[in-house]
Amino acid sequence: MPDYELEAIVVSQMNDVKSHYSMWTNPFQLAVELEISISFGQLGPEQEGAAFAENIMVDPKMGVKARQRFTAYHEIVHHLIRRNDELYSILHDQYQKDKDHTNIIERLCNVGAAEFVIPRGSVFAAIEEEGFSISLVRSLSRVDEISPTAVCVQLASCAKHGCIATICKMASPPNAGRSDLLGQMKTGMVLQVDMAISSPRTKYGIARGSLIPGGHLFYDAYKAVKNDIVSGKAQVPNRHNRSWIEDCEAMRIGNQVFGVFNLEPPPVINQNQLRLF
Repeated sequence: MPDYELEAIVVSQMNDVKSHYSMWTNPFQLAVELEISISFGQLGPEQEGAAFAENIMVDPKMGVKARQRFTAYHEIVHHLIRRNDELYSILHDQYQKDKDHTNIIERLCNVGAAEFVIPRGSVFAAIEEEGFSISLVRSLSRVDEISPTAVCVQLASCAKHGCIATICKMASPPNAGRSDLLGQMKTGMVLQVDMAISSPRTKYGIARGSLIPGGHLFYDAYKAVKNDIVSGKAQVPNRHNRSWIEDCEAMRIGNQVFGVFNLEPPPVINQNQLRLF
């Protein structure tokens, strides 16, 4: 079963939860209604939340309120997927390697969390009105409620063309000897992929933890004045480091870079809308 069909199952399950639980707009109250114990505490470096067998934990010091809200939903979705016997059985049979199983679960939890935070219908409507652009991540996000991460996930999920939405953050390089990947960076920090979501028309994905090479357009976006959108051609990170150059646009929000690789031209919605590239 392709990823987009698995995502559709998760979205349907989350919408079913929203129709049956009145407090779904508050993840912490929803957890109570779902009989999921929730606690707060530190989990380790850069770890925002965790789903255990009987409870979930969220670090209240990680990120703004909107990000904490997304994280709480993400951990709740972990439990909801486990409770979906049919879906969990499909995932168990289809992804037998631990790494592959973990990766698809994380992807589906991001999709489910995003559906709680900002439904796909809202993002579809914005795309129809304004056109497909990474700028929607900023215009649709709200500090206390809607995280840019949730919007970015939904942007890729709603795309009608081939694309990969990518979220990167600065991190210490895992291997200081990887000079081929670090390129021009001399600060000791590199941009690393924290999350990537492919559109339904895209078979390829970008692995979490992938390093962005020095000189990449994403670094230009990170350094841009006033967090402007930067666009142009850029390398798509891939496991084999093969040359794969696509149209790209990116911008910085806080300490993260939000970007999208357009593998196909975004559709023109109406005569007044111009192509992005």
